[in-house]
Amino acid sequence: MDCLLTAAVTRAANAVVVTLAGELDLVSAPRLRTALDEALADPAAVLVVDLTAVTFFGLIGSALLLDTVHARAPRPVRILAPPRVRRPLEAVGLDHLLTLSPDLVSAISTAG
Repeated sequence: MDCLLTAAVTRAANAVVVTLAGELDLVSAPRLRTALDEALADPAAVLVVDLTAVTFFGLIGSALLLDTVHARAPRPVRILAPPRVRRPLEAVGLDHLLTLSPDLVSAISTAG
């Protein structure tokens, strides 16, 4: 089965940014996990997960983000989520547990 998700890890100012594009589902979840592991290995102060180019956001995406924020991240984590991702997060109450930011500049400047 073909994975329809791309993941890139880059640095921006005082942050490591994981940028995702495509469909985040059970098949593509390992790609997200690998990118998060790479980002967490970087000593930057802030982890930003950019979901603005995600076209499908399955429940596994919520689970991985929650795991990263609460169990694995030794630093602030900010999530960039467009409405198509923000709505599912809000529907299950994760918007109260995750720090959602409107854009990259805000995500970096409001951290820590």
